[in-house]
Amino acid sequence: MNYYPLKARRGQRGYSLLEISITIGMLSLTLGSVALVGRSGEQLYMHESSHSELEAQTRRVVYRISRELMASGATTLSPDPLAPAGADGLVYQKAKGFDGAGVVWENPVSVGFRYARGEIDDGRDNNGNGLVDEGEIIWTRDPGTSSERVIVWAHLVREYLEGEVPNGVDDNGNGLVDERGISFERNGDILTIRVTLEGDGPGASLITHTGQTQIRLRN
Repeated sequence: MNYYPLKARRGQRGYSLLEISITIGMLSLTLGSVALVGRSGEQLYMHESSHSELEAQTRRVVYRISRELMASGATTLSPDPLAPAGADGLVYQKAKGFDGAGVVWENPVSVGFRYARGEIDDGRDNNGNGLVDEGEIIWTRDPGTSSERVIVWAHLVREYLEGEVPNGVDDNGNGLVDERGISFERNGDILTIRVTLEGDGPGASLITHTGQTQIRLRN
């Protein structure tokens, strides 16, 4: 009679309770690590996506402002945005043609900063959107007249430019003091335009992006 099958069966052992516990623990750690990596990757993706969207918004508004001001004359700007004060808004005129006396200018228009709807300058989030004292960039046709027309060009404008705080000092080293989230600076016929937008990021964080360009004004 062949006894080998019986011996094989007797040599087989099941897992002990300790071995099963160790295996379950290792499996739990592995699954937990995978879940943690997944959450970290998702948060990173959300942060990069939010920042990319804000960066695109900033580029669009800076381009729009620069295209609008490119045909304006240096002598038509009010106030004159010289350093270190610069300006957070400009009234300007665009050239529309020439006559025998020189350049013919259009009616005055303006572009600049104002506080967002529901916000006031008090260091608090008055409108409940998670941002403090944020503003808008507005374009105004025929400012101060009965035919005035206001269009909002950008929301989420930071109260002060990135790196700047209201302390009478040039904190971000750009030559201007306490400049707003939209600022203009003229040096000769070169106008520098700077804009900082701020928005909500993942996990109740705040993200900011600053755009800057320079244009040559008409004489």
